[in-house]
Amino acid sequence: MKLKVFLMVYQGLEILQLNLKCLYSMSGVSDEDIFIIDMGIDAEVREWLENQKRFSYICAEKMENYASILNTAIKEFSTVENILLLNANFICLDHCIQKLEEACFDDEKIGAVIPVNFVSLFPEKPNIAEALEIIKKNTTKGEQKEVIKLPYEYVFLTRRFINEIGKMDEQLLLPDTVMVDYSFRGLCQKWKYILAEDAFVYEIISQMDFYTSFLGENADRNVLKTKWGMNYFNGVPNENLVKAIDRQKDEAFTVLEIGCDCGANLLHIKNLFPKAQLFGTEINSRAAIVASSFCEVITGNIEDCNLPYPEHIFDYILFGDVLEHLRDPEKVVAYCKRFLKQQGKIIACIPNLMHYTVLRDLINGNFTYQDTGLLDRTHIHFFTYNEIVRMFSRAGYQIDASSYIELDSSMSEEDKQFVAQIKRIGTDEEFFYRAFQYLVVAKSDAIKC
Repeated sequence: MKLKVFLMVYQGLEILQLNLKCLYSMSGVSDEDIFIIDMGIDAEVREWLENQKRFSYICAEKMENYASILNTAIKEFSTVENILLLNANFICLDHCIQKLEEACFDDEKIGAVIPVNFVSLFPEKPNIAEALEIIKKNTTKGEQKEVIKLPYEYVFLTRRFINEIGKMDEQLLLPDTVMVDYSFRGLCQKWKYILAEDAFVYEIISQMDFYTSFLGENADRNVLKTKWGMNYFNGVPNENLVKAIDRQKDEAFTVLEIGCDCGANLLHIKNLFPKAQLFGTEINSRAAIVASSFCEVITGNIEDCNLPYPEHIFDYILFGDVLEHLRDPEKVVAYCKRFLKQQGKIIACIPNLMHYTVLRDLINGNFTYQDTGLLDRTHIHFFTYNEIVRMFSRAGYQIDASSYIELDSSMSEEDKQFVAQIKRIGTDEEFFYRAFQYLVVAKSDAIKC
């Protein structure tokens, strides 16, 4: 398999040279397989590249457009090869590249393979030698897991994928959003992205996100919103929501997620429970197309109450941060009951308006909407714990289990004192104030049915 390593260098000549040595010794890569992209940050790197004769390279001029740099590099220097995009502060550990290549053989629709950042697995960072020893002792190949979003720091792209998806969008400025857009374009054409759990990269040093630092994290918001119709792009599943599914790995069951967005939760369920049948509804047609690459998704507004499914078909119906966006969430919850099996359950994650941060702003005269968070400007219904319980009760359910999720369990002393003061005039249930979100598992109340 032909390969070209695109080594992206932001800063640090020593880091670049170490990476090159590791590519030779641990991956068997030759000079001809390496193409260095100098991102224009470090003058020492540029001088070294200009004075060497071994590698092909390109030098960006003062934070050049990220997508444009890659498009130029692919067009001019790699026409037939698979490409490993690798930031120079990540090195490929033992046989990493070989394992990434092997993962592509399993399915022709695998467009990209992602290694695991070894350092992220350990609270105390092992050195490279220790990391290699750990890898040698744990050679079992894990099951393939699919992901939604491709990282820009390290990703193996197949040539067949690159040829079909085409150029990266040069309207976008930030590396992360360039790859988000590229990822979604691929998913819309039914490509798969695989996490190779036996292939590892090692983060030598943490790298500053120069583009975001200079341009701001919202630099691409308007372009992405116009293109995809979304305010934000979530590729991370709600772990708490999925953990509430009480099933064995090899069980077959049915799941419907209301407002599935781009499908991060459903894909996570697919990875954990391969025999699960997955369905979703999503009001945003473009997000629905992305999610439909790995499950059955229909486009529509749940408040129209016109789901096309037969009654008593689902074991679980999920609402992950959705009920607060509905005009009549109680009506929707009651409507969905007809689609649950006899022992079926609703699992809902719901933000808490009574969080101490909201209360503190409110008593100071502020109730300011934001793009994300508890006061997301798209929220049109607000909940406290008591209102959640009442809603499910009126809709014909009983709460089977409930818990809360904190935004940050380590509150400051000032925050603790504020909560203590509020408790003197309100309920003394401290979780009412600390809960950022509530996780509720509800089942049909046979008496009220």
